[in-house]
Amino acid sequence: MMQIVGAIFGIFFLGQSLANSVRYDNYRVYSVNVENIDHFHQLKSIESQYDFWRSGNVGQHSDIMVAPQKVDEFEKFIANLNSSIKVDNVQRLIDSENDAMKLGRQQEGFGWTSYHTHSEIYTWIDSLLLQYPTILTGLFVGSTFEGRQIRAVRLSRKTGNPTIFVESNIHAREWITSATATWLLNELLTSTDPVVQVLSSEYDWIIVPIVNVDGYVYTQTNRMWRKTRQPHSLFCYGADPNRNFGSNWLYNDQGASKNPCSTSYAGPAPFSEPETKALSEFYLNYASSVKMYLDLHAYGQYILLPYGHTFVQAETYHDMMNIGLKGQAAMATRYGADYILGSVYNVMYIATGSSMDWAYDVGKVPLAFGFELRDARNGGYGFILPPDQILPNCEEFMDGLKAMIAEAVVLGYF
Repeated sequence: MMQIVGAIFGIFFLGQSLANSVRYDNYRVYSVNVENIDHFHQLKSIESQYDFWRSGNVGQHSDIMVAPQKVDEFEKFIANLNSSIKVDNVQRLIDSENDAMKLGRQQEGFGWTSYHTHSEIYTWIDSLLLQYPTILTGLFVGSTFEGRQIRAVRLSRKTGNPTIFVESNIHAREWITSATATWLLNELLTSTDPVVQVLSSEYDWIIVPIVNVDGYVYTQTNRMWRKTRQPHSLFCYGADPNRNFGSNWLYNDQGASKNPCSTSYAGPAPFSEPETKALSEFYLNYASSVKMYLDLHAYGQYILLPYGHTFVQAETYHDMMNIGLKGQAAMATRYGADYILGSVYNVMYIATGSSMDWAYDVGKVPLAFGFELRDARNGGYGFILPPDQILPNCEEFMDGLKAMIAEAVVLGYF
């Protein structure tokens, strides 16, 4: 009975929230240095009370968004830590992003000088399916909690190709990921670069541009939303879909939260979210031909490998490191982008129940990489990356991808 009441209230509040845009006037983002294990545990103790844009391991920094009414309390709590203000007014960044998006749409329609809604992305995909009927196939991944379609596109120019699988926007507020995925698809169809043309002809590509469709739609009214939209308690709803996969889910009670109000809530059980269940089942239909899995995220500029739950190296770790080193070097050539390479556990933090680890462990893909795209670790935008950085981000991503696939060929994976 309580679950039913919770669901009813969750749906009520969902509707209320959609009717009113959430503003972040005078919200701040603090960068807090994590200099030792005591600092790490100190910050861990408040993860459910604040929105951690980025959680840092020892020797790194955490980025934490703080509401104006909680600034005094937060500053007292971190008084013993070295910190700085990364963003002094989150709403100002959102307003600037909105202004740039309006201008970009006026100038070009669908393109990559602006971010786009899920319906605009799906309409663009429909136009491509009509334009390239012998190359592209539209695929149905599944349905979301709110009944929206999760869609994918398969690009294939000949039979027998190995497959590269790309998923993006599993975290709703990471808009740069779906922008990158759609740009990648467009390049594979239209590029005059001979290397990209080979990638398009010699490999099949399955691209899921928006995994967390409900969450992405909700970011049009609440820009900083991260999770899904399924109610899980009376007042809190949504789970972190990238902590909800059935691979070392909540391993040792770490790497995610049990608190339904937390942005990293693992969900009540593995695959409790319709979106993660649908993606996993969809992926297994193609697993036998998939040789590389790419999981797109933001932000911080990392090339990540399994695992997130342990320091123990994955079976193909050394090959993935060699492939990643080629990508890391290539991504720095055009704009000097500084990407860190390593396993999630070793270079970022403990994370359990992720899609990348699941694809590697359960889906048996030999090569799995996660990308934390722009903003830079010490940049001033975080998730709210200005639209004028979309194309530079995409270009350096393609530079890295070309180098990584070339090295994977050398190592015999393709």
